[in-house]
Amino acid sequence: MRLLHAETLEFRIFDEHNLPKYIILSHTWGGDEVSYQDMCWLQKLQNMPTELKSNPLYALFLSAGGGAMLPSSQEAITERAGYAKIAQTARIALTMQCKYFWVDTCCIDKTSSAELQEAINSMYRWYRSSAFCAVFLADATPIPINMPLSQYFTGALRESRWITRGWTLQELIAPRYISFYDRDWSFICDKEEVIPALESVTGIPSNVLRGEGLTDESVAQRFSWAANRATTRVEDLAYSLMGLFDIHMPMLYGEGEKAFIRLQEEILKNNGDDSIFSWQAPDAGHSTFRGLLARSPSEFKKCGGIYRGNTPLAISKTNLGLHLQLNLRPFGKRDVAGSGKYRR
Repeated sequence: MRLLHAETLEFRIFDEHNLPKYIILSHTWGGDEVSYQDMCWLQKLQNMPTELKSNPLYALFLSAGGGAMLPSSQEAITERAGYAKIAQTARIALTMQCKYFWVDTCCIDKTSSAELQEAINSMYRWYRSSAFCAVFLADATPIPINMPLSQYFTGALRESRWITRGWTLQELIAPRYISFYDRDWSFICDKEEVIPALESVTGIPSNVLRGEGLTDESVAQRFSWAANRATTRVEDLAYSLMGLFDIHMPMLYGEGEKAFIRLQEEILKNNGDDSIFSWQAPDAGHSTFRGLLARSPSEFKKCGGIYRGNTPLAISKTNLGLHLQLNLRPFGKRDVAGSGKYRR
């Protein structure tokens, strides 16, 4: 895992079995973020001798060093809004007596498909293992004087872009400790202070928000929490949910809605929870042909109250589709007539 040192802002790589105490940032991306390459180049600029920076051959040095497409001054990087997030997270880390922190924009080399895939498959675990998560609400104004915290936070959360994004769902659920910050990076509150507001706005039960785990929540319930969220790429709506089900699968950008179908198939391999079939397509008529699996989390919008059944289903995937073994009941009668099999 690649972390930033809070004092030097230099990268350090750690084995996941020997991670130091670190904090992690949750935010929404803007158009002026700082990448891994930007941070590496900034570190080179900062460590460069002063006489070299003032040398007329400096531009030639940049070109020879492969930096022709990178900024030629530190300010071109440090004045970005994305860099302010990094600097502020470093400040919070030092305040929390953490030497290291992690920000997704710059701690992942996104030019490496292998590293990106490993990072996305590890994301839930990284947020869960963090000592503390700082949530930056970029559109939250400072709390007005004399306004109750619950009233302010509920309004700020409903208006925040952060609550609408797919990736931030796991970033809310996974960490054990969370603090919220407004657009000026002023502390708003800790998660524990606003559990009722978070539950009201997100539909996520308080026990899950308190970090008590997801073992009792049905598949349909978990998908319902993502029903109103969006991602820039349609595949990411599925990939951002893998951690909620402890699923690891390869990312195939370009597969579109098939990513969510594939996620459900992976869930069915390890989970016999039949609530996964409780989805409803709002635009489907009686003549609309559909398979057994949903196309999007939005089709689980009304499934927040559907709980896991007592008896898991035996489900397997065959070359013909899904194979289910079910108990069949006569329509309108309570007695079980027997068991049967249904293929779709």
